[in-house]
Amino acid sequence: MATATAPRTLREAILFFGDYCNCRKAVEAIRWPDGVVCCPRCGSENVTYL
Repeated sequence: MATATAPRTLREAILFFGDYCNCRKAVEAIRWPDGVVCCPRCGSENVTYL
């Protein structure tokens, strides 16, 4: 999550991660830093959103 808008205080984090879109983008960036969403078990890129 190396963005200019990343929260630096607890108050900023609560406000930032309280928004679903911000939270989802941050988690996706941590989980899939190269941007390719794949199955953590088999590595397949044929995945669906739950």
